[in-house]
Amino acid sequence: MGKRNDTPHSTSVSTGDPSASTRESGITISETNIEELTAWRQAISGEAAARAARRADADAHARLRELADRTHELLSDADAYRTADAAFHLAIAELSGSRRLLEAEQGIQDELTRIISTHPGGTEARSTPGELHDPLTRAIVAGDAGRAREEFRIHAQATADMCLIFTSEGGRPEGH
Repeated sequence: MGKRNDTPHSTSVSTGDPSASTRESGITISETNIEELTAWRQAISGEAAARAARRADADAHARLRELADRTHELLSDADAYRTADAAFHLAIAELSGSRRLLEAEQGIQDELTRIISTHPGGTEARSTPGELHDPLTRAIVAGDAGRAREEFRIHAQATADMCLIFTSEGGRPEGH
């Protein structure tokens, strides 16, 4: 297995124009792209969560709880929160025991980081998806693969809803 990158890169936003930072990150934020990423997340990360629920032991449960708690502690710091959020999701993929799911999750987290780096929202924009780490963590700790998959689906949709606000199709005025 190749070297794992636990800390996704962050894109520095140098202007107040989100479309400029989107161009710099190489990601086009559109309803179609967000929906495709969400479907990909639900397939990959949902399966990773289900496998983690079947495989994780007490030590893994403790680690996952710590990572989920860390995301809550960092809500007020966008960059630190994003790093903690990615670490939480990468830990779930790692717990799945599948190298392929972990590698796919790394790509998902990289793309999500590039999209979210253009996001002007504050703590409130991160709080809803972040709050959904708790039910996901509880499902994995309970060993309930079906519930873990469903809790991840809900979490991914909350993240998509947050991101869709920043597309012209999702309500952001053109040119802003």
